Amino acid sequence: LLVLIVTLICIPLAWDASHYLFGFGNLLTTFAPSSAIAVKMHTFLQSPEFWGHWSRTMCTMLIGYAIGIVIGLVYGVWASGWYTGRGSYGGLLVCIFGVPKTLLIPILMAWFGFRSSGPAIFVAALTTFLPVSLATFLGLISAPRDEIEAAQILGARTLTVYWSIGRPHAIPIFLMGCLYGYNAALPTLIAAEMIGGGKGLGYFIHERYALGDIAGAYALVPLLAIPN
Repeated sequence: LLVLIVTLICIPLAWDASHYLFGFGNLLTTFAPSSAIAVKMHTFLQSPEFWGHWSRTMCTMLIGYAIGIVIGLVYGVWASGWYTGRGSYGGLLVCIFGVPKTLLIPILMAWFGFRSSGPAIFVAALTTFLPVSLATFLGLISAPRDEIEAAQILGARTLTVYWSIGRPHAIPIFLMGCLYGYNAALPTLIAAEMIGGGKGLGYFIHERYALGDIAGAYALVPLLAIPN
């Protein structure tokens, strides 16, 4: 608790020190004192406009997150059970990881239209799919082979083997994949809203900066922790 209190005190002091040391000339447009940022944060928390953008981001995030989890879970289970699945899983990861997710946003805007939630949902689902599918895959293949083979010799069905042996090993890693997927998908979704969301926290940050409200743009950054 003491470390947290000291950190909360030191961060504004360090921020103000950097503002007074470097906030001169043209740099005045990129700095704002912590007092102004705190006032803006308080104003935003009481503003219906902020909560409207927040709810839009949360709805978009939850839809993309749920789609990514479902598809990642199904694909991870399939890939862990068949040799061809394992081989194609590695190739799929190479193809997807080789492309930064934000580069897909202009293409998705051409598909779904400007100011649409489609690009944000897509990138959130894609960013969630990767760690969830990988965690499911690794969790299931970590199950002891001798237990699986013994169950199969005794006549257990594939679904029974997955449920009784694979599931207990996969659940902890699967939950870690879901947590990582959420933390990775939210920044990507914010970036998509900044580029062409039309509404949402990312769009709100870009709007504040475009209007010259530097303190407001900075105040929204710590408020992004609310969805977490």
